[in-house]
Amino acid sequence: MNATATRGALLAALACVLVGGSFTANSVLGAYPYAGGQFLRYGLACVLLFPLAGRGAPARLRALTPRQ
Repeated sequence: MNATATRGALLAALACVLVGGSFTANSVLGAYPYAGGQFLRYGLACVLLFPLAGRGAPARLRALTPRQ
C-alpha cells in the first residue's frame, strides 16, 4: 500500500468514526428534530474532512476510472 492509499484508508476510517460517533450522540438528543440532526452530523463530518482531503482532492476524484 502506498502513501496515497494509506492516507485514503485513514480518511475513510476517520469518516466512519465521526459518523458512527455522532450516531450514538444523536440518541441522547431525544426531542431533537431528526432531519436537523442528520444535517448537523453530515455537515460537521464534511467540514472536518474537507481540510484533510487537501487541495487536489476534486481533481483526484475526477481522475478515477469507472471501474474504481
